[in-house]
Amino acid sequence: MPLLLVLWLIGFAACAQNLQAGLWHYRISTDLEKLPKEQHANFQTVQFERCLSLSDIQNGNALKLQTAAKSADRCVHSDFELDAGKLSYRYQCDGGSTLIGQAQGQFSERQFRIHLVSEPKPSFDGITHLHQTLTGQYKGHCKTN
Repeated sequence: MPLLLVLWLIGFAACAQNLQAGLWHYRISTDLEKLPKEQHANFQTVQFERCLSLSDIQNGNALKLQTAAKSADRCVHSDFELDAGKLSYRYQCDGGSTLIGQAQGQFSERQFRIHLVSEPKPSFDGITHLHQTLTGQYKGHCKTN
């Protein structure tokens, strides 16, 4: 089974009033201690920058879990809770046939930290759960070319 969790993109509309539009630096890291050593190379830390417009935040493209580019509708979110800078939700991808999980985190207008516990379906190579941390840091205005 191919590894499908290395890249996470971001976006929940409920956070719109609290996230700053602009350039964001994202970092997704996996807790390697909970994985077989032979799998460590498959779960490298991923970092990227993304320019978020107010529209991106308002329409739900700022904190939404996705597993690959061109897969905007693959993961469905449920049980979303937002309270005083804290958030939690559940997710399932491809109807729950490839991935299910839950997320808990904290956010402000200029940063967030979300802990993801995912269960690949079916499990593979001894991996039954993935523990990942997704962080974001506001960097300023978007760069123009």
